[in-house]
Amino acid sequence: MSLIILDSAKRDLADLRDYVTRHKPQGTWSEIKTQLKHKIFQIEDFPLSGSRPPELFGYPDRYRQVLTNQQRIIYEIAGDQIFIHLICGQTQDLEEILNRRLLSI
Repeated sequence: MSLIILDSAKRDLADLRDYVTRHKPQGTWSEIKTQLKHKIFQIEDFPLSGSRPPELFGYPDRYRQVLTNQQRIIYEIAGDQIFIHLICGQTQDLEEILNRRLLSI
């Protein structure tokens, strides 16, 4: 399977990096980046290992999530491709984020 990190998820990473480097202790971004990389490799190797996000139970089961200590990665399995759509904090309101993205299209 090939894994594709969509532009939206790349923006999420850039926003997260900017926030963490400004507001958290030095070294925090390095730890978060390592956790995210580990989880992305996990998704690539074992795409079905992620759980279904509760907010997306009404959608096809091809949408999954994996969690780090504080973030969640939302991805889609479509045939032989995996698309990472979103990287956000676990405490953020996923429905609100999705609505904002849909309205900005």
